[in-house]
Formats: sequence, structure tokens, C-alpha cells
Amino acid sequence: MPNFIAQNINTMIDTNEHVLLFEDNGHKIYWMGIEEESAFRCNVYLIEDNDEFIIVDPGSRIYHQELKKRVSHIVEPSKISALILCHQDPDVCASMVDWLDINPNIKIITSSRTNVLLPYYGRSDYEFYNIGDTNSFIFKSGRELKFIEAPF
Repeated sequence: MPNFIAQNINTMIDTNEHVLLFEDNGHKIYWMGIEEESAFRCNVYLIEDNDEFIIVDPGSRIYHQELKKRVSHIVEPSKISALILCHQDPDVCASMVDWLDINPNIKIITSSRTNVLLPYYGRSDYEFYNIGDTNSFIFKSGRELKFIEAPF
């Protein structure tokens, strides 16, 4: 079960590229590497589970094109099946609307507290997966991603 984080400690990371952080039997986690000179930095991750691809906190609309380009180095952007949104702030999830333009069937995985504000970005025509119902998401492979809500 290679954990590549340990290999990257004390190493200069190229923020112009994605970084593989973890890999195990068809399951991979990437940090997508967008560097911002702002206090409102968003760390975007891509989870790959066999043929299923989920973006965690897709970030602001300002960086959408760059993120889409980086995602395309791993998978065709239209293959993104879901977005996990930790909260509703624009630096974390405003590009949700751009991802829905690419794939209108993207599932939005978030809490009901976050979901109530998402339509203010201009789209409400999406499938909402409420993490509060089960505190987890099950991939097609059977792997489970668990959530711990931590509202601020």
C-alpha cells in the first residue's frame, strides 16, 4: 500500500503538476497542485477508484481551466462522476457549475447545510448526495469513503 506522502517530505513539489499521494489496488489519490498566492487557497484532490473519478473541493472558477487541464492528464474531464464539496465558499466550490457544464450527471456529494446555498452559483439541476444520511459514500468497487461533518 504505497503512501507517497512520506516520499515527498522535505522534497520540493512541482505545483504545476498533479502529485500522486496514495495508490493501492486500483485506488489512487492525487493532489492537483494548483498554487495560489492568496489566503483563500483551495487544495483540490482527485480520487480514482478503478473507473470512478471524484474531485474533492474543485475550487474557484478562476482556476477551473487549469484544473481541467491537469485532470485531463489523468482522465477525460467528462468522466468525473462526482464532486465532494466540504463547504459552500466560492474558493472551494464555485467551479461546480463548470464541472456540471462538462458532465450534467455529476453527483454533488455534500451536507444538506452546504447544499442549501449551492443553487446561488446558478445551477440547481444536479443530483445531491447527502453525506448526513449515511456519513459515507460507497464506490462501485465497494470501497467506502467516510465523512465526519465539522461545520464552522
